[in-house]
Amino acid sequence: MSPPMRIVRSRPYSLVSDTPRPGRVLNREEATALATKLLGMVSDRSVGVLIEHTALGVTKVANNRIVGSDDGDELTISFNSKFGSGLPVTIGTNQLDEATLRRVIEEAKGIATPLPLAEDAEADDADDPKYHTYNKREYLPVSLWHDSTISAMDTVRGDVVPQLIEQVKGANLIGAATVGMTARAALYMYQPGLTAWTRETDCELTMTARTADGTASGWAGQAHRDWSKIVPSAVAAAAIDLANRGKNPVAIEPGHRTAILGPAAVAQLLRLMPAMFDAYDTDHNMTPFSLQSTTGKTNKLGLRVFDPRIQMVSDPADPEGGFPSFFEANGNGIAGLPIPKMIWIEGGVLKNLAYSVGYALAKGKDWCEQPYSVRLGPMPGVTTSTIEEMIAACKDGIYVNRFSDVSIVNRKTGVMTGMTRDGCFHVKNGKIDRPANNYRFTESPFFVFNKLKMIGNSQRTAMGYTPPADSDFKGFGAWPPLGRATRWPLAPLVVPPMMIEDFSFTALADAV
Repeated sequence: MSPPMRIVRSRPYSLVSDTPRPGRVLNREEATALATKLLGMVSDRSVGVLIEHTALGVTKVANNRIVGSDDGDELTISFNSKFGSGLPVTIGTNQLDEATLRRVIEEAKGIATPLPLAEDAEADDADDPKYHTYNKREYLPVSLWHDSTISAMDTVRGDVVPQLIEQVKGANLIGAATVGMTARAALYMYQPGLTAWTRETDCELTMTARTADGTASGWAGQAHRDWSKIVPSAVAAAAIDLANRGKNPVAIEPGHRTAILGPAAVAQLLRLMPAMFDAYDTDHNMTPFSLQSTTGKTNKLGLRVFDPRIQMVSDPADPEGGFPSFFEANGNGIAGLPIPKMIWIEGGVLKNLAYSVGYALAKGKDWCEQPYSVRLGPMPGVTTSTIEEMIAACKDGIYVNRFSDVSIVNRKTGVMTGMTRDGCFHVKNGKIDRPANNYRFTESPFFVFNKLKMIGNSQRTAMGYTPPADSDFKGFGAWPPLGRATRWPLAPLVVPPMMIEDFSFTALADAV
């Protein structure tokens, strides 16, 4: 399967009107008409087309003033084809006239060079009779669109952002924030008749408040598909409170300590894990779920990998962590096929791996994309605790509001490193004792999620406006799938706070 040819038009495109307006994206009828026209130019029945139309409205604040915006309205067309299992081919154009589109398709076919398939290579021939057993058309119903988010694109910059600035200025602190909304429509059409459609809204507000002397800061954020669920004043109040409590931090010796991790910290550990569920990489001894045994077993399916109180689920219909319910154009599966609800971890036991369609056919497994959005949380019936209750139960430890700059050190063990940021405190005898200097940590989620002392209820966590670097995902295959690595907001992560025993803080960090 070759990566998609991408054809991008940077101005709003509409089959009805060329007048841009906030939140205006193609409706299903418009997208279907365009896709039908494009596929009418292609004789190769293995070709599919993905049409994405995204509207974006982002406001950036720094030093207590608006410093910029990142508004966009972009249409992207991606042709997806195996083109004879050839070398990857990417050709782009900003012209949508019929002659140009035909020329692009012919050039892609001419450039692609057929390659011999390795013995265990993925079989992705859409004409293979086995494939049609996977050609299911039943998509999980999802509800990802909220008119309140569309309306906010008109009002937030003028109403909400000035209030945030005044709130942090009134606390004599220096604020930075990102406030944004997005609307997106996507349609995938494949010549044999497979068609998938979705539209979604999303929004996120994050804020950092810093003391004038630059020695303390606090961060808070909220994310939701429905803007009416965001409470801007609460985000600002939380960031201000952490900054004020973090004044005059003390250097406390690093080492293996009890750690109370807020949801934003847990999310940073989780965000680099989805590609580790890839079945092909796992069976070839490249992920923490790999297993080398005398019986020939290559993975840890059916074995306990986390604390038995933990479960991990991906569900397109999750009210907090839902996502479009079909494969998009990418190399991990056949685009347009439905994505089912997947239970990855249940009671700490590895229940499923992510089999791309080709590898699933080869192994006789059900297919599923790598986790796009994950809900990590307690099993039903497990007693949960609030952060306050975790602090009250801690004799000596460190509270971590969030991590930053997290990267993978060892892809086979899942070991990561990063720093604490924007709210780090020493906990002693059940109370916050004093603010602590920040730490560098070196840990693996596969160790952390096995050292669980207490767990809270899960909530969607804001991740910030900056998309992940490509280097974060190298070595684990393509995750997020093409088109998702730079999409904002990032894939929803729904996670709990956790109290972890013997967390490895390896050094003091010169960070605020």
